[in-house]
Amino acid sequence: MKIGILTFHLGPNHGGYLQAWCLCDFLTREGHEVEIINYKNATLHEDEKFKPWVYRRPLKLYHAWVKERVFKKAYPQLVLSDFTTDKDAVKWGDYDAMVVGSDVVWDFCWPRLGKDPIYFGHFGKSFQGLRVSYAPSVGTMKPGAEIPEWVKSGLPLFDHISVRDEATLGLVQEVLGRSVTQVVDPTWLDFDYEIKKSEKAKIIVVYAYEISPELRDEICDYAKREGLKIVAVGYYHGWADKNDLALSPLEWPRLVASAVAMIAGTFHGTLYAIKMQCQFVTPYHPQIHNRVSTALKISGLESRLVKNPKDLDKTFSNPIDYKKTVELLKPHIEESRNFLRESLCLK
Repeated sequence: MKIGILTFHLGPNHGGYLQAWCLCDFLTREGHEVEIINYKNATLHEDEKFKPWVYRRPLKLYHAWVKERVFKKAYPQLVLSDFTTDKDAVKWGDYDAMVVGSDVVWDFCWPRLGKDPIYFGHFGKSFQGLRVSYAPSVGTMKPGAEIPEWVKSGLPLFDHISVRDEATLGLVQEVLGRSVTQVVDPTWLDFDYEIKKSEKAKIIVVYAYEISPELRDEICDYAKREGLKIVAVGYYHGWADKNDLALSPLEWPRLVASAVAMIAGTFHGTLYAIKMQCQFVTPYHPQIHNRVSTALKISGLESRLVKNPKDLDKTFSNPIDYKKTVELLKPHIEESRNFLRESLCLK
């Protein structure tokens, strides 16, 4: 079976890259010919272009340029179709199945994503294959948001639907009047239940879009007390001991595994902290809460979500029992793998 994956894979974001990589890798290992549809609508393409003029400080510009170069080198390692911003240029008829997801591909509210019906199955008449959604998220959608007609007409087109979080489940239930399978993000499809313990480096990794001054002070105090160096990855933080913007997405998990602790300020930052069995906290942020809450809940790690920066030290003082976490996650991961196998007739 030739399978196309339609997702957000081209932003300079470690988690976005890895969710596409892991889904492609899983389906390929199951014996199928898999290709990521190298499509990005014009609105999103323009939004994600590297814009040197927005950086006021030369050092920030330099770090942004380094990160841009790293991801441009990494993209060819994905199995990609020809790039286009025109949905009609995609050769939809070449595929036996289209897997939509994961990431926030079902966020129909956020203008920068282009409000694109294509992610809701509107591929055109040339496509005659299976439509499967795997772990899409509604992202920033607020409860009670008005649902566009292209969302309502698109969801019934899917042969098999799964979602990543409870907020997205709510959307599907409202439109289709039924429940569907909740699955784990693709980055957990290759979850190693018995990860080998390695010697920890004396570092605390910060992976977050933004850190409040109050939380910054708490992180610095904690690092000083514990004798740790602060290493910021993915996003520049001038107060860190080191900013490593040159770390490729495929190298990033090893750094997480080697860290004593992690500030996981993104959805995929949280997932990789758990996957690599690192002690972590996830600072509360409304933009990621819809996505991260379900992952923390099924992991039994809701206490790692920190709303008050003053709770950082208390949270870190309670180490995570990862043996227990793994046992909680096993059935969710196995159900997710089986959803893909059964939906795509891989068994």
